[in-house]
Amino acid sequence: MMKPTAINLTVTGLAYKGQGIAHHLGKVFFIDDVLPGDQILVEDYLDHGSWAEASESTLVSPASIRQPSPCAYSDTCGGCQWLELPYAEQQRWKAGFINDAMQRVGKLSACTVDELRPSPLQLHYRNRIMLRGQLSADGSITLGYFRKKSRDLVPISRCMIATPLLNQVLERLLEQRLLTERAVKFRLNLQVVELFAEGQQASVLATVHPVEAGTATILQGLVSVLQGFAEVLWSGLHEELKTLRLIPFEGGGDNQAPFYTAPEQFQQVNLGQNRAVRHLLSQLVDNVAPRGTVVDLFCGTGNLSLGLAQAGRRIFGVELNAQAIKIANFMVAGRGLTNAQYFHMSADSFLEAWGRHRAPPLKKRRHSPQSLPAEAQGLIEVLIADPPRAGMKECLPHLLRLRPRKIIYLSCDPITMARDIGKLGEAYEVELLRGFDFFPQTYHVETLAVLTLRHP
Repeated sequence: MMKPTAINLTVTGLAYKGQGIAHHLGKVFFIDDVLPGDQILVEDYLDHGSWAEASESTLVSPASIRQPSPCAYSDTCGGCQWLELPYAEQQRWKAGFINDAMQRVGKLSACTVDELRPSPLQLHYRNRIMLRGQLSADGSITLGYFRKKSRDLVPISRCMIATPLLNQVLERLLEQRLLTERAVKFRLNLQVVELFAEGQQASVLATVHPVEAGTATILQGLVSVLQGFAEVLWSGLHEELKTLRLIPFEGGGDNQAPFYTAPEQFQQVNLGQNRAVRHLLSQLVDNVAPRGTVVDLFCGTGNLSLGLAQAGRRIFGVELNAQAIKIANFMVAGRGLTNAQYFHMSADSFLEAWGRHRAPPLKKRRHSPQSLPAEAQGLIEVLIADPPRAGMKECLPHLLRLRPRKIIYLSCDPITMARDIGKLGEAYEVELLRGFDFFPQTYHVETLAVLTLRHP
């Protein structure tokens, strides 16, 4: 196979997932690690006919917008894509990703973002990280992330998007010497929790994952080192997680009850933006359903709906992660709520069970519906959905039959979100479309859409 001829290109745009876009003789090129305005030389690429992709290029002339990266590892680390792109430009392109998805995938030509809320912090915002590590025979500890598009470890001494407290633990750990009988690989999950309810400062949960069988005993020494750090509230091996008590994760503020979590339980990594979403959600629900029924699909630990459980309003949440539901119901009991219930089942099975009194089930589901209380039926005034990246395709037929008055859809993937909203387009119109930058220095963006039933 002949090697492609080298091509000089000028990058004109960015695609979702962060690749640069250039054009040459009618062919679209997608190029890694470039910015709009860069002039580059591409010597090797994969030709797919009408488009091509290049993982490497030579920078001939940098774009005028290109800025120095604040991170010493940005050339090799696979974590962040946009450390050299000014933040205002990051915002512009993320809004464009949402608009493009709605118009191209959702076929909603008039649907555009009304606002993209910037992150309160552009660096050091992330309150949870997963590091790859190795204990060497000489006692040294290596920690880092994978190299771009590989499984090679890039050692780091600090992470520019992690919170200062996480970097403090990282730096202290790298100063240690821990002699072992042989080199051992592991993963290290670090998560910040706020213990305002207990009158303490923020602390870290540190979970050590053995990568190789039979190395848990060796890694117990690493756990012991972490347990000695003043910044670490708890440290243990992954196998210990099932026996732990729940821990206050986030102070409620304004004399409200805190949110709880467990080590390795999913939580949003940008606390400031998460609170902004919850604030907007509360306003939206108050306007529509001050005393009505709210259903929270893919509810996790109740992050979005627990605070909505005001007197008279009924909250029903559903989630497939059993630990998340355990935490949600723990907080329901702890707050003395009688009008909030969380169920361990799939979202589509829950909706099927909800509507069974009005129509037969569409088809048998993989996850059998558990018994729902008698009040889990009738009109859903507000439905909240925060699905995984794949979206909620399986739920759409049920939503079109149940016809909630409002759907509030929060998504980390504008493409699957646009696909789903497009399918709901005949019954619903988009009332509000807003972006939230949870992930500065990367192409990722969170989007919130409010859909209103056209003919209640």
